Amino acid sequence: MKKVTHLLLLMLFIGSLGASAQFKHYDYKILYNLQGPVKDVKIKTKTPVVKDFSSFTLLECGAKRISAMSYDETGRPVGFQISDSDEIEKYDVIYGADNHTKEIIISTIDRNDNVEQTVIMPVYDKNRLQELTIDSPGNVTRCTYSREIYDDYGNWIKRSVRMETTDKKNTSTPVVSSFEESRKIKYYISH
Repeated sequence: MKKVTHLLLLMLFIGSLGASAQFKHYDYKILYNLQGPVKDVKIKTKTPVVKDFSSFTLLECGAKRISAMSYDETGRPVGFQISDSDEIEKYDVIYGADNHTKEIIISTIDRNDNVEQTVIMPVYDKNRLQELTIDSPGNVTRCTYSREIYDDYGNWIKRSVRMETTDKKNTSTPVVSSFEESRKIKYYISH
């Protein structure tokens, strides 16, 4: 189950969950903040969550639905629940007026019905993911993205990340790191 959690967090570290005005058929390229006829993506980063899922392939249409996910009337994903013998994880996605993800609330319920919540809050400047805050039970992590380099399709292929993690019990000494992330993107059709 932790792999699925990491995959959903990866989607946010990479990009947005909703940036298109209409969702007649949900295009999963939106999950990764990708545009154009994307075929394969390989990611290089120091972000631990992303390292687990550093490579993926999309179908040419990019429009398949996941049966375990709930969708709103426009086709945007709004909820997801998975369970195993130890816990249940529930994901609730809240969108802003601009169709970008405003919050993702991840509730983890263990065998004893103890609930832990993690709230993910992305901040956008138009369609650009500017900052991402992850408020989890033990700490708060804020990633700020800058100096993006884009390819011909408008997809970022390199960017700088400043990651600051603050322990909720010891707020005076945040751990700060800076690094570069890069994506190698292959397309079905090149121009």
